[in-house]
Amino acid sequence: MKLIKVIYKLGYLGTLSTRWLHSSINLTAVKMPKETCIQRFGKFLSIYILLPIGIVCLCLVAPFYRLLDKYTFEWFQSQNVCTPAEHRRKVARVQQQVRAWNAGGRKTRMCTARAIWSTWTVHALNKRGLAQIEVDHLHHVVEVDEVKRFVTVEPGLMMGQLTSILIPRGWTIPIIPEFETLSVGGIICGTGIESNSTRVGLSGDAAVGYELVLSNGNVVNCSKDENSDLFYSVPWSHGTLGFLTAVKFPIIPAKKYVQVEYHATESFAEAKELLSTKDHEFVEGIAYDRRKFVVTHGNMTNHVDRRLGSVNHINRWYKPFWYKHVESFLRRPKDFVTFVDYVPLRDYYHRHTRVYFWEVIKMMPYSTSPVFRYLIGWVLPMVDAKLIKHIGVMLHGGWGYELVYVLNHVLQDFIVPIKHLEPVLDFTDGRSGFIRFGSARAKRSRNRECFT
Repeated sequence: MKLIKVIYKLGYLGTLSTRWLHSSINLTAVKMPKETCIQRFGKFLSIYILLPIGIVCLCLVAPFYRLLDKYTFEWFQSQNVCTPAEHRRKVARVQQQVRAWNAGGRKTRMCTARAIWSTWTVHALNKRGLAQIEVDHLHHVVEVDEVKRFVTVEPGLMMGQLTSILIPRGWTIPIIPEFETLSVGGIICGTGIESNSTRVGLSGDAAVGYELVLSNGNVVNCSKDENSDLFYSVPWSHGTLGFLTAVKFPIIPAKKYVQVEYHATESFAEAKELLSTKDHEFVEGIAYDRRKFVVTHGNMTNHVDRRLGSVNHINRWYKPFWYKHVESFLRRPKDFVTFVDYVPLRDYYHRHTRVYFWEVIKMMPYSTSPVFRYLIGWVLPMVDAKLIKHIGVMLHGGWGYELVYVLNHVLQDFIVPIKHLEPVLDFTDGRSGFIRFGSARAKRSRNRECFT
């Protein structure tokens, strides 16, 4: 992966010469430029460097896939666990920095020292001149109590790391968002939702306790019984209340598979009815255009009924991407109303990770090809957000990347009441053109239901 980063960054440097176009051209009134040297360079890398590397790695890795997968899990478990004493020492480092900021007269605002490129936000904050507090060392599991059934984790821990630790032990937490690279702090202080939010709510509704370092440097714990006003204010606070240093989740038994039922429909009314069900643990819908929907219902199970379907390891590198797999059911015979798969639990949790729903396809359209998946699919997911941008810049040029992806591309989350779902689809279709829309039903803690 480091070699690939170097290659892409070399390509990125070659595009800097196109930056002067930003100040002299009306980007919204021009067509795509002709193929640039850097695009040709990118294709050369793909065909003559990455493709051979992919073939060699496929030959080396494939025979040992299961063995490597086993040891990868064990490595994650050993690298992402710390003791409560180690956690207290790390929190003390955060306190020391905050108190130093207070002692210096609070001359500027505080923020985390986390690099912008490593976050999911598209609104880059210029952190120059701000008091940057180091919190990147808070990325471990602190405690797993299988008797009292709770897990305490630090905010920098990624969801993929958490599932790699809990699921082999037979446990999971109520909400696991789809991307492996989402952090615990992000889904709490931002918005974390999953297809089982229909029963649980958002990620903040699943947590039972938080630990924060406040602006005066003090550590405070909060739950529904202790500092409850702070506890209910942390979700969606975007870090404005303090530095989150630990989150406590309940753990629930995990099963081996999710039995997934696929319902293809060409009627919004039918799709809405399918999305509104309360009979399943997981409910998700994908709209491929204004009249084509596939709604999936899922339930955890330990048994596979071969009469209904077979096991589908959807996250293996050669498998079709999830949204493409789901789309295939629109082309199935209409006399079959429901199709069934048994997806391993961790694969289902992170089913959208490899191409981040369908975002990577925008920059690498050829990645849907079976040839790409079999030979180079192992490079996905691109866990580095900056690396993803380098790919787009390399393939489209600096100006072309802005034109294709930034200025003419909308990626937006909506949380709306169910009754307003259709008007929202009509609005987005009329204003920006309907391309693709993913939805999950969420039950809020105040007993209001919504779609996102």
